[in-house]
Amino acid sequence: DTVSEALTPSTDFTYYQLNDPFSFFTKTTDAALNSYNTDLLPATNATECALHCLLGTTTVPTVNCLSFDYDKDLNRCILSVEDGYTRPTGGIVSSTLYDFYQRNGPCDSSPCQNGRPCKNNFDSPETYSCSCETGWTGCPGDNDECTPNSGRGPCQQQCVNTDGSFRCTCDAGFVLNGDGRHCDAPAQITEPPQDSQKNAGEDVTFSCRAEGHPRPAITWYHGGIISGGGRFTISEVTGGSDQHKFTRSTLTITNLER
Repeated sequence: DTVSEALTPSTDFTYYQLNDPFSFFTKTTDAALNSYNTDLLPATNATECALHCLLGTTTVPTVNCLSFDYDKDLNRCILSVEDGYTRPTGGIVSSTLYDFYQRNGPCDSSPCQNGRPCKNNFDSPETYSCSCETGWTGCPGDNDECTPNSGRGPCQQQCVNTDGSFRCTCDAGFVLNGDGRHCDAPAQITEPPQDSQKNAGEDVTFSCRAEGHPRPAITWYHGGIISGGGRFTISEVTGGSDQHKFTRSTLTITNLER
């Protein structure tokens, strides 16, 4: 290195000097990463383990090595693609047989929201990724479910984005359906049947129109439910838009009786 040897100027080479390998790690004495062992290698000391992790192996490339355990009893190192950030619960355990070394990286600043697991990515440049709850991307960075469908998202009428989720609301005059996404308009009669005076033996026709969402059904009564057949004829016309459906029903009674 530059302490023991002087550098000779040369346009053919670029000189790199490795710092203290332990400067890239945080050590936890008498501890180990429980059950997340990826590559076991013989080593005479912890320095060799640190170099194996930084330089990478066939099994654990340098960009994937997040930590290692140094087995003080058997002089070996255990490289891992996991660390205390990716396994925050039950990952690191106490053990007098090992020392645990975790690679320093962007996750050290706790960038993930609500303590969500963080993973260092030792590519160039170094980055990190968060393991997010449903409805989140990046943590922080709420996934706005209302963006598609012209701002309505999965809702039929109106969508309100919330942290990690959303809720649907309805236009005036509508109520939210039990599915939480569609809107219903309470059924109402817009053209009620009108009284009519007829003589016995004549025919009479009554009409009724109702609106609502879902489309309303119209039932006729006279001493009970009237169904089509015999002297009774029921016809029906439906229409309207998705939000304002209507039904027009017509009842015709022939040969009236007293």
